Amino acid sequence: MLMRGLCLIFFLLFLICTACQKKDNNWFTIEKLDHKTYRIREKQSSQNNSSYLIVGDKEALLFDSGSGENKTGDIKALVDSLVGVPVTLLHSHFHFDHIGNSNAFPEIALPDLPALQTRLDQDSCIHLSEKESLSPETYILKIKKRCPLNTEFDLGNRKISIYHTPGHSPWSFTIVDKRGSYLFVGDLAYKGLLLVNNLEEYQNSLNQLIHLCDSSYQIYAAHGNEDLLYSDLDKIRLALKAFQNTKPSPRKEIELFGNRKEMYVIDGIPFIYDVTGNYLK
Repeated sequence: MLMRGLCLIFFLLFLICTACQKKDNNWFTIEKLDHKTYRIREKQSSQNNSSYLIVGDKEALLFDSGSGENKTGDIKALVDSLVGVPVTLLHSHFHFDHIGNSNAFPEIALPDLPALQTRLDQDSCIHLSEKESLSPETYILKIKKRCPLNTEFDLGNRKISIYHTPGHSPWSFTIVDKRGSYLFVGDLAYKGLLLVNNLEEYQNSLNQLIHLCDSSYQIYAAHGNEDLLYSDLDKIRLALKAFQNTKPSPRKEIELFGNRKEMYVIDGIPFIYDVTGNYLK
């Protein structure tokens, strides 16, 4: 009886450990977009996040580092297992659901935007606000590299460009891969509820991307399960322009991060407009 009881206990422990390991392994879902481009999904995260690994022959860029909600999975180890070159982390912007796990990466890059450089302290660190990081303690990013804006730079037989595309956040950026016809837009555009901080900047950013690419481009967002079409960029731009011109009443109030916010829907595009950029209050 004792032996049977011990066997049952060990069997139950085995099942528990297996279940925990399965949950851990299933947190990140890898999608190979091509032999040098990966989407790392977090389907179990509260925001349904996606990060992107863009690989060259000499180095790779990880565009966002995940939500940080999974306390056991290791996105750094996962990224290292996919590539054999040094990896630099670049954030699409600094909201809490894109900066998780940042400190696991020794190389963090900052786009070479003069207004953003002023946030660096004497130790080349950016101290994110609680509004950005959703943390009662300041989140610190140690910057090791600078990335040029509006011009191609080489990762090793793969050239990409970074563009400043504010509107969702003052510090939002988009990666353009002309050779691969890829557009990585962060939170500027996706299928779902958009968060708008600055109407004019948002429209200008979308207009910039519309002129930079065409219908042959594959457009990848940081949230959701559906990819975007080129025409979706203009649909969002026109919806925001119509809102700016007509100032309609909100469709309804919704709860966002525990706070009530007014939601608008224009031509099928749902969004929240908050000029403070503080979606948490």
